[in-house]
Amino acid sequence: MKFIMRVLLYLVCYAFSMFGWMAIDFSKLIHKGKTLETQCLLVVLSMSTAYLMAQFIMALLMRNVFY
Repeated sequence: MKFIMRVLLYLVCYAFSMFGWMAIDFSKLIHKGKTLETQCLLVVLSMSTAYLMAQFIMALLMRNVFY
């Protein structure tokens, strides 16, 4: 059960992270014609942000449960 909850938390955080990163206009920062690289950057940034968000949420939940 814990595994399913962690996976769901990671997926929700990934969706929020992707939604947030899409608000930034990367076209001003990236060279023209580099759309694949920009999409890869967006996925990597979203995954790393989602991981940090999920770890933070789980740390808060564990702290509240054990203290």
